[in-house]
Amino acid sequence: DIGSVLVDSREKTVILSCRFGGNARKKSVSSWLYAP
Repeated sequence: DIGSVLVDSREKTVILSCRFGGNARKKSVSSWLYAP
């Protein structure tokens, strides 16, 4: 796998942890998670 994906239902955000990146990215995906 390129990285691990963690979904935080509380903050409605997804945390992408890339191994080659090293930095954890926090991206808001509230509209993506709760899309109709």
